[in-house]
Amino acid sequence: MTWVSLELARLVADNIRCHSSDKKGKPSHVARQWWRSNIHLYMETEKTETPASHFQKASPPIAQPPPTTRPKETTIPFDMNAWPAYVDEDETITKEQIWRTNRWFPSKKLDKSLKELFDSYVDRHQKSQKTVQGALEASYITFNPLNRVGWGNRLTVIINGLVLSLLTNRVFYWGPDSIAKDFFDSPVDFSWTKQAAYLNTLVKKKVNGKDMIGRFDAAPFQMDGPRILKDQKYVNLADPVELIDLIKNPLNSSRHINYYGFDYIVPIFQRNPHYSTLFKKYFPTKEVFGQVFRYFFKPKPHIQQEVDRIIKSFDADLLLGLQMRTTKWPNIKSFPTEEFCQVPKALVSRWTYPTEKIKMFVATDKPNIVHPILKKCLHPYQMVFTPMENISVNGNPGSEKSGLVDLLILSRSAEIFVTVGSSYGYVASAMTNLKPWYVTYGQHYTPHNPPFWQQINSEPCTFSCYRMASSPDLRVRAIWKEDGLFRQFCACHPIPGKWNLNYTRNIQEANLFI
Repeated sequence: MTWVSLELARLVADNIRCHSSDKKGKPSHVARQWWRSNIHLYMETEKTETPASHFQKASPPIAQPPPTTRPKETTIPFDMNAWPAYVDEDETITKEQIWRTNRWFPSKKLDKSLKELFDSYVDRHQKSQKTVQGALEASYITFNPLNRVGWGNRLTVIINGLVLSLLTNRVFYWGPDSIAKDFFDSPVDFSWTKQAAYLNTLVKKKVNGKDMIGRFDAAPFQMDGPRILKDQKYVNLADPVELIDLIKNPLNSSRHINYYGFDYIVPIFQRNPHYSTLFKKYFPTKEVFGQVFRYFFKPKPHIQQEVDRIIKSFDADLLLGLQMRTTKWPNIKSFPTEEFCQVPKALVSRWTYPTEKIKMFVATDKPNIVHPILKKCLHPYQMVFTPMENISVNGNPGSEKSGLVDLLILSRSAEIFVTVGSSYGYVASAMTNLKPWYVTYGQHYTPHNPPFWQQINSEPCTFSCYRMASSPDLRVRAIWKEDGLFRQFCACHPIPGKWNLNYTRNIQEANLFI
């Protein structure tokens, strides 16, 4: 008779207690996957009975089914001495379950407090556009949307402004208009061009008998100057001195803020002592980008329909996303395509879908070079991709539309593998809270130079991590290093000014630099 030891039950309980059961009370797919992978390590093959003293509480034996029958799985509630009597090895988990495996979703609905925060922002923003009082009393955050950068940097700086506005009770505008408005629907209009025109009409007349001219600059409100409201603070988020100052001082010291720079600085504000309490309240898991993005930006119908059509055409039960940026690091003479493709091939072995139903979606800046190599390297799995279009405004391959479509397809993958240092890949994973696998350019000879690793969560990295960690202000360094995600934020970008180092030296010097 084969028995399951109490030690196994304890180990199982420790590993699956955090995973909820499904609606029918059965173990979650994660628990069943774990059981299938590890049961052979804990089953005794000798036909001898284990003495009852081996258990703290003697449990009845778990009878094995007769060879000629395969009973349906029966479930015993999870506790220290119980486990399903039979595991159906033929059971296949659903696409949705696979899709959620590496994602963090508290529920299908927003947390109540976070939804209230978002809804209150929408109300404040709409009042600034539709009422005199709302427009004049609002505190503004404005920025130039950097249309000539790629989708990765473009979307991260937008989320920067929205998060800062949420935490400081401001309203957020971009000007001139961002390209994003042509591809996404939002609950509010972020156009500073329209808002500036509205404010200009107010300063030319009296409101409630008071002359409004004295409350604003006499010059027209515009972004191409920039000349906007009085009490304006200009913030360069790419400047380490200003970033350090923002750690030590609250943003509310200035009524209005105009910022520039294209780094994702939300992790820095999570460590800002003036706002860390708010982050813990609204974003306790430190997953910020995805939740903010999905609330404020929905792909326009024609974009969403295109993405859905392409994914359906793949006819895949398991879709893996490969984002391969070959020109990110100038000192790399050739992109390690063969090494890159081995990572998803190794990981895909955890699933049991038919080979022909497993597809590898590839988004790359050099398809003419990468595709022929991948076609052989990824065999027997099929490589799929979207056709390359014309060059976009920032010099990246593909049009603005095709670049965004690829980004959204990557975000829908069950697993995503991104080129380390590429904001495009970071944003694709963060959109749907998918923890990415980073693939490096290194030779993989030392622990300082791994071929790949997986993030703790889905937040995009921040290039400014090194600036914070190397600050001469010991207080700033201490605040930053107290964050458990410190290494994650620093590990995915090269050291500023050190682009020509090879990857091994880069990581080794980073440890000294910090």
